[in-house]
Amino acid sequence: MSKQKVASPLLVFLGIGLLSLSFESPSARAAEPVVVSGLLRLVREVDVPAAEAGILSAVNVKEGMKVEKGDILATLDDREVVLMLTRAEIELEIATRTADTDVAYRLAEKTLRVAEEELKRGQTSVAAIQKVISQQELDRLQLAADEARLAMEKAKHEQSVAVLNIKLKQAEVDLAKRTIDRRRAIAPFSGVVADITGREGEWIEPGKKLIRLVQLDKLRCEGFIPAKAAVALKAGTPVQFDILATELPKRQFQGVLVFVSPEVNPVSNEVRVIAEIDNADQMLRPGYRGQMTIRVP
Repeated sequence: MSKQKVASPLLVFLGIGLLSLSFESPSARAAEPVVVSGLLRLVREVDVPAAEAGILSAVNVKEGMKVEKGDILATLDDREVVLMLTRAEIELEIATRTADTDVAYRLAEKTLRVAEEELKRGQTSVAAIQKVISQQELDRLQLAADEARLAMEKAKHEQSVAVLNIKLKQAEVDLAKRTIDRRRAIAPFSGVVADITGREGEWIEPGKKLIRLVQLDKLRCEGFIPAKAAVALKAGTPVQFDILATELPKRQFQGVLVFVSPEVNPVSNEVRVIAEIDNADQMLRPGYRGQMTIRVP
């Protein structure tokens, strides 16, 4: 009898435990990771073109060389443009010095002051003592004062024009610098030189591709996952990438989802996802196949 009393509470406890497990929320269970097969592709690539026509005077890189954003990859002959820049800079200096001096304006201002004083003295003399100076002399003094006033206005105008001339010459300097920059092939991002199509001494037309540049520190992997699993995914979700290439040592590479398509393929009921895989040591290469493991939150 005592054994049955001890066993009954135990059975009740086990029954409640099993019942609670049967009613456990599906969201509380750990979601199975999604494994996606994918092909590694380049994130960024560009064929750096020539912006101007001319002779290719220098190629500063070789295939396989790492370059930084802003590096000069190649240069067209720019000797004539450099001379244009030198001339523009000299003319800018002349315009600046001309605008900085106000000698002409100060001379005109002083001349006007003297002319007005002489005219005032003449007018005072005529008013005080009749016939001291003739009307002709008085007219001459008035004309001198008017000429001095106009000369001062002219000097003021010329000084304002000189200031505008500085802006004009500065624009010519900027244009010459811009023309020099357009004769240089500049790396738009940090990467690796994959191909060189321009040769030194060759005549280049605008738009001709000179150097192909690729980014390898990050690679792109694209795949398709079930629509049900995609519901909980968003950009920024961590992923792991396992390479299938037998020539490489087994290793996991880390990455992150950058795109989860808002569309579902009606035939396969799958969603396209894109991840960027870190490749700082550049062990991975575009074209390798592998598997992405995405842990669904």
